Amino acid sequence: MTKNIRRLRTLAVVFLTAACTLVTEPADATVPRTVEISADFYDPGQPAFTYYGAECDPVLPGVCRVKFGGRVEWFGGLSGTSTYDAIGYQEGTGPSTWEVRETFTGTVAGCGTGQFEWYGKGEIDFAAIDLATQEVPMEGVLDFVGPGAGDLTGIDGALEATARLRLFPAFGEQHGHVTGTVTCH
Repeated sequence: MTKNIRRLRTLAVVFLTAACTLVTEPADATVPRTVEISADFYDPGQPAFTYYGAECDPVLPGVCRVKFGGRVEWFGGLSGTSTYDAIGYQEGTGPSTWEVRETFTGTVAGCGTGQFEWYGKGEIDFAAIDLATQEVPMEGVLDFVGPGAGDLTGIDGALEATARLRLFPAFGEQHGHVTGTVTCH
């Protein structure tokens, strides 16, 4: 009988050890992961686009900063929505500059679901307008700046953005693509 009790104890220990191993997280769950991202985006422009007005420099005629905001839909490696506040301005000759502070809420492929922020800066080339579509090219870089929330806590990285901005009839409409590398924690 003691032999059977020893066998039962041994089996119980083996079973409990196996069960505990199955419910614990993998050893590499806290190791940062690097993920390549490719995603498309669409901003419908007006009427969802909000124009906050322009501030012009009283000393330098023609130097103005235009303030605006909106909402973007994301597809692919980023799946969700973002809201943004941005400015556009011209300094000297050549392309105009845009800057954006944006909050993304959704899923990052390979990282999970949550929320984080990025700061972006780039150029709009009004001289390269496509007269048939009334669109101008935009490009820039989005650098992750927020601490993040949910599965995206601690996410870090940067995305290169290329887009087209429609001037008429739906001013502010944008569609484009981003690519880059992010690190999930």
